[in-house]
Amino acid sequence: MGDQRVDEQFVQLALAINEHLPGYVDSYFGPGEWAQEAQQAGKLPLPKLVQRVDRLATNVSQVNEWDSQRKDFLDHQISAMQMSLRLLAGENVSLTEEVQALYDVQPAWKDESNFIEAQKRLDEILPRGDSLKERLEHWKNSLEIPMEKVRELLPFVINMLREWAHKSSVFQKTNPLL
Repeated sequence: MGDQRVDEQFVQLALAINEHLPGYVDSYFGPGEWAQEAQQAGKLPLPKLVQRVDRLATNVSQVNEWDSQRKDFLDHQISAMQMSLRLLAGENVSLTEEVQALYDVQPAWKDESNFIEAQKRLDEILPRGDSLKERLEHWKNSLEIPMEKVRELLPFVINMLREWAHKSSVFQKTNPLL
C-alpha cells in the first residue's frame, strides 16, 4: 500500500468525521470532490467510521517507507479520531483520557489551594461588591474607553505616533551604530 493511499484515507476519514462534528477539519485545501463526496454521504454510521479508523491505523502501521516521526504523528491523529468517535457514540471517558487522546497532552492536576489563594488575592485587590466574578467583570468594564472618547483622543494619539516615528527615523539616520 503506497503513501498516497493511506494519506487519502486519512483525509477522507477526517472529512467524514467532520460531517458529525462540524469544524473537525478547520480548513481544507484538498481535492474538491473529496469534500463534496463527504457532504453528499452525510453522517455515516459511527460503527462504520470506527471500522475505517481501525483499518487506517492498521494501514499506517504497515507502511514501511515512512520515517518514525511521520508515523508517530499519524498515530496521534488516529488516536484523536478514535476518541472523537467514542465521544460521539456517547461513551463516558475520564477527562484525563480524553485530553490525552485528543490533544496528546497529559494534564497535570494542580492543588486547589493555589486557586483559593488566587481568589483571596483578587478579593483583596478588586473593589468590594457582589461575587468575585461580577467584581472582576465590572473592573474589566471600567477599563474600556467609550467610543466617543476614542474618537476624541484618536487624532492626538496619531499625531504623537507620527512625531515618535519621525524622531526615531531621524535618530536612526544620524546614529551610525543603528
